[in-house]
Amino acid sequence: MSTPYVSTITPSKAYLAHPLNAYAHLSIPKPFVHLARPPLDVALGSRTSGNIGRLVCSRYRTNAIL
Repeated sequence: MSTPYVSTITPSKAYLAHPLNAYAHLSIPKPFVHLARPPLDVALGSRTSGNIGRLVCSRYRTNAIL
């Protein structure tokens, strides 16, 4: 089954620097935020704009690949 991953795209540097994201304190992104590695170097945030595709797990026990 495939489903689109609806998200807001933000540059990684902007996401990491924003104080409300608390990345400097937590050292991990907030739930439903995926940090894409270079060369993309973006943060995909589905916290407010996501659909059921945001429930994919791509960290520890992977069930999807972004």
